[in-house]
Amino acid sequence: MERLHETRLAAARRLLAEGAMPVLEVAGAVGFRSASHFAVWFREQTGMSPTAYREASGEIAESKEH
Repeated sequence: MERLHETRLAAARRLLAEGAMPVLEVAGAVGFRSASHFAVWFREQTGMSPTAYREASGEIAESKEH
């Protein structure tokens, strides 16, 4: 079961960092029926909301480009 959570979290992080998919679609893509349930789970796993993670990922990518 832990392996499933790790795989799901890695996929969610990748999809959020790519930035093209709405959070609702990311939630569905990693197996959640509810975006709010996904958001609670993601925050428990990372300490950040999915939106905050996406924004932070974009800032990291921008700093690497410059």
